[in-house]
Amino acid sequence: MIRNRKPLTNNNSNNNINNNNINNNNNNEKIKRRERILNRQKEQIEQFYTDFIIFVVMFIHVVVCPFTKVEESFNLQGMHDIINIGNKGSDEQGVSLEYDHLEFPGVIPRTFIGSLFISSLSYLPLNILFGSSANEFMTTNLFNNQFSGTTKMVQLYFVRLMLGTISCISLMILKRSISKKFGTQVAFWFTLITVSQFHLMFYISRPLPNIFALILVIISYSFWLNDDDDDGGSMVDWMIMVLTIAIFIFRSEILILAGPIVLSCLFLQKNLKFHRFLIIGIFTALLSIIFTIFIDSYFWRRILYPEYEVFQFNTIENKSSEWGTLPFHWYFSTALPKTLTFTLLFFFIGLISKNNNQNNNKSSTTTTTTTTTTTTTTTTTTTTTTTPITFLLPILLFIGIYSILPHKEIRFIFYSIPIINLISAIGATNLWNYGKSRKNKLFKLLISLFTIGILIGNSMISLFSLYISTLNYPGGHSMISLHKHLNLTDEMGILLLSPPPPLLNNTGGEENQVNCKVHIDNLAAISGVSRFGELNDFCVYSKKERDVNFNDFNYLIAPNTSTTQLGFKEVDSISAFDHIKLKKTFPFFEIVESPTLYIMEKKK
Repeated sequence: MIRNRKPLTNNNSNNNINNNNINNNNNNEKIKRRERILNRQKEQIEQFYTDFIIFVVMFIHVVVCPFTKVEESFNLQGMHDIINIGNKGSDEQGVSLEYDHLEFPGVIPRTFIGSLFISSLSYLPLNILFGSSANEFMTTNLFNNQFSGTTKMVQLYFVRLMLGTISCISLMILKRSISKKFGTQVAFWFTLITVSQFHLMFYISRPLPNIFALILVIISYSFWLNDDDDDGGSMVDWMIMVLTIAIFIFRSEILILAGPIVLSCLFLQKNLKFHRFLIIGIFTALLSIIFTIFIDSYFWRRILYPEYEVFQFNTIENKSSEWGTLPFHWYFSTALPKTLTFTLLFFFIGLISKNNNQNNNKSSTTTTTTTTTTTTTTTTTTTTTTTPITFLLPILLFIGIYSILPHKEIRFIFYSIPIINLISAIGATNLWNYGKSRKNKLFKLLISLFTIGILIGNSMISLFSLYISTLNYPGGHSMISLHKHLNLTDEMGILLLSPPPPLLNNTGGEENQVNCKVHIDNLAAISGVSRFGELNDFCVYSKKERDVNFNDFNYLIAPNTSTTQLGFKEVDSISAFDHIKLKKTFPFFEIVESPTLYIMEKKK
């Protein structure tokens, strides 16, 4: 008896289909993996170029306008003294009495932590490149047997570039968080918008307490934007810690910014528990206060918590009003439009447009079921309340509350600019994509030209503002003019053209033979003069304000020539920006400068 066998055709067909499906799936996975690698490489290249743009723009601002004004003088002089004096002459009470802030303490004490941080980063490279002091570098005979070295101006450029680099790094960190959350295109436009604006890029390398605080605030923003990838609230925890450090060490008014942000995290984003906020905030605040008291008491030679005295002076006693007051609406009606200029149009577009590039504003769960023939994936998405407006509302609330204080300056609201630029970047992205999606070529071209034109217009205003700013530091230029007149330095005040004078040993000690004694008027002192500009081996400098005997000096940096009656003569004058004069011919305006400071030399 012969048994009938069932045909195996169907089973073989099913196996072939399954094998083909597996092969297709493997090929698809390989293609997708290759695409992810290529996209990641493309994104990394784009990130590098945008990072480079931020750094180059900062570098240009430092090189073109290296001098600083009175608001920045405390931290700048502190950096000079830490690098060049250090612990020399210090005792059990604190630092040496040669430190500038002990002779000119200012209205209220400030923390030294920012100056100490930048000086610590700069000290080793300066010593490696330029020796223990900047004028020891390149002490060789060059060309015509003439001595050539460098002045402490090299240090000025270096510390400002170091601070600027740290600020740029904070912006780069924020840019990556923006890219992760809203897409690379938004991050790209964020970069272009930021570097096209004048104020933020001009100030990020300037040693203001606001800038040290701004660095921390920008880093905290990056943690804030990463809230959707938060694992157990760790990102928000870091945000709380960084903001708390900024509040209790650098600028207490950041509390007005941190408050709305914390409320947003508690009630809108719901990624922060109140008890966790209290524990992290109180612990970090106590450590910050202890740290700043320990450091600053040494530098000020007395027990001191600087930021409390600043808070008491500015807020409780409201003495900052003595420096001028402005109306409540000034930040909204003048400061922000002046800072954003043409990119304000992008901001309004960003407010009314929907962001279609947000990558991580959704939380999802994935369920996978498998049968013998097919694989099915089902994804469920739940939209969170984290939107661009969620990040903007606390910023606007901060500006509104801060507007209550009558004394106002643009630098007080610098912390709001990065988030406002984020909204502007979303607006620019949507505008650009809207133009690209149109079929009408002329309309597409007009939208593209309009978008690019805004950035070009912003950049032109920034370049013009930068040029005007270089004319606002007559004090710094007067020091270079004096040293050039004495044939000590080159045109830029960087290279030394003469060796230091010989040492005198007939008194039993070592003391430089100095014949140049310079008095610096207050106007010069607050408009660019710093210890980095001094040549201490050649001249003795004095900024004494009262009971000055001009006969004790042979050179004066003065706001007028009235000392001609005392036997001085004018050898140079330093002009500064006066006003802009409109003209009927191209370019239809003229920048008018007027003599502001005079180099006076005692007649021999």
